[in-house]
Amino acid sequence: MLLSINDLSFTYPETGKPALSGISLDVGSNEYVAILGANGSGKSTLARCIAGLLPVDTGSISIDVPSSADSVPSALVFQSPTDQIIAETVDLDIAFGPENLGLPLEEMHSRVDSALETFKLKALAGAPTHSLTSGQKQHLALAGVYALSPAVLLLDEPT
Repeated sequence: MLLSINDLSFTYPETGKPALSGISLDVGSNEYVAILGANGSGKSTLARCIAGLLPVDTGSISIDVPSSADSVPSALVFQSPTDQIIAETVDLDIAFGPENLGLPLEEMHSRVDSALETFKLKALAGAPTHSLTSGQKQHLALAGVYALSPAVLLLDEPT
């Protein structure tokens, strides 16, 4: 299995009530999984736990990929893409992740170019990120995580 979650539980410190309890799930390579539920049911919390942004209380999450310094096990596109756009221009924002992985300059440029092309942002490469439309910001957030080559791509509220 690519992703295995076993008996996962998580409680936000201020609530005392579990947001997630006893979650188990296996996802194989090349599988697409949609997790559906009402607002407040824990979908975003689960995505954040898988991405390593929240520490689990009990249980385990494992992503079965070879350890590599040139990619990440998982990456999350937030519900509001503006929350993860941090650089002044489109190309610099996409480059942020690969640069922090310490990739060689040539590889970083290759990934940025590929992401610009894949997400139809090439014409906006040098554009200020604050000038983008909501749809363009969604594309940019996707491009930024795509450039990290994650084994597991998590999309919070993708519709």
